[in-house]
Amino acid sequence: MYTHKTSKNGFVEGAQLVYKASSCTGDNHKEMNAVNFTKWLTEKLIPNLPPKSAIVMDNASYHSVRVEECPTTNTKKAEIQM
Repeated sequence: MYTHKTSKNGFVEGAQLVYKASSCTGDNHKEMNAVNFTKWLTEKLIPNLPPKSAIVMDNASYHSVRVEECPTTNTKKAEIQM
């Protein structure tokens, strides 16, 4: 699978991501995960963006990851206070 990002000036140099897909559907949303996305974002894309750039993302599940689980109605008050 090959992914690359573009800007108004063309491709962002050095921001390509190439990996072997486990399926041939062409849908990379099932192939990507939060760990790989975060690594690509911090190591490939952000360092190669020109100053004053903006990043626009869709709602893919790997674009936002909870560091901690949200409390539920079963969560004890003491756990929430910690």
